[in-house]
Order: sequence, then C-alpha cells, then structure tokens
Amino acid sequence: MKKYKRCSGINSFVTNSSNFYLWIIDHYLPPERNKILKAWYLVIKYQGHQFRRDNTPVLFHLEMVAQFMWRWDFPANYIVGALLHDIVEDCEINLRYIREEFGSAVARMVSFISRNKLSGFPDYDLKVKNWLKKEPKLAFLRLANEWHNLLNFEGYRNLESLHNNCRETLQIIKAIETLFNDKNFINYVIVKNDLQEIKLTAQKLLRT
Repeated sequence: MKKYKRCSGINSFVTNSSNFYLWIIDHYLPPERNKILKAWYLVIKYQGHQFRRDNTPVLFHLEMVAQFMWRWDFPANYIVGALLHDIVEDCEINLRYIREEFGSAVARMVSFISRNKLSGFPDYDLKVKNWLKKEPKLAFLRLANEWHNLLNFEGYRNLESLHNNCRETLQIIKAIETLFNDKNFINYVIVKNDLQEIKLTAQKLLRT
C-alpha cells in the first residue's frame, strides 16, 4: 500500500470516480478496503445518477467529503460514514439497513448528518448540539460536508442560503477548536491549518 503525505493543499484530491477507486485501493487494505468499496458501490447504485444544483455529480461531493476525513486522519469507519452521509436523507434507504450492513457506528454518523432523522428532537440544530456532547468528533464529519458545499457555492439557491451555510461552518469550527485538547486522534497540524483556511473562506463569502 502506498504511503501518502497529507501535507498538500486541502483541495488537492482526486476529481473523478475512476481515480477514486484507485485511491481506495492504494490507501486501504482488507477488510477496511472492502467495507469502503461496499459503501462506494452502494452510493453509485443509489446516487450515481444524482446531480447537485451546480450540475456537479452528488457522487463527487460524497467522495470529496470522504477524502477530507482521510486527510484529517480519521479511521475507515468515518470514510464509510462520509460516503453514506446523504443516502438516508436522499434515497429509499433506511438506517436499519445501514446498521445491518455497516455497523452501528456508521449508522450513527449517517443519522447525525440526516436532517430528516430528528431522533425525537424538535429540530435539527438541537439534535446536533445534543449528539456532539456525546460524540464531539462527529463535528468533523459535518465540517467536511459543509466545507465542500462552500467550495461549490454557486450551487446555492440564493445569497441568504450561502450566508447561512457560512455561519453554520463558522459555528462548527468554533466547536471543533474545543477538541484540540485531544491531539492524538487527528492530524493536529493539518487540521489547524485547514480550519484557518476554511474560516477565512467562510468569512470572505459572508461579505459577498
């Protein structure tokens, strides 16, 4: 398996799905590789035909979010969760199926991101706050998702929607910064630099 440095720019990732397959093969060994490929094939089946508002494939968004999580040194389960994070919200796939096929940890990640799965809470924001108290690392998954959304800001419905995403991203960064007491579970140097870049981008877009 090749050794890849994570010191390159935050946007220097593969940009098409054929290369993403090779990226998985190069970065992971079985059984982790098999689990990631299983998730990837599932999103290809159910979301491979979907496009975002900016006419980019949904699959590309899922792949980019997965690569952000890898860049920050998260384990394979988080890569799987990143690939599957929209599938329950956007497709006829339920959390029970995700849990049976990929385990409870991945199911929690997918449920956490899914806005239509409130898990008994009255709104999504309250659900997020409560879940982050128990599993603060999930904030990184949310940040990876919002960061790629900001990179494709031309796909937003309107300026208000973009600004709301910017504010939400800044709130996530603020929450993540409290996690830096535990520098062992992430690539601290890269995360710190990336947070600064993401913060500056969100602040700049807020001024548009």
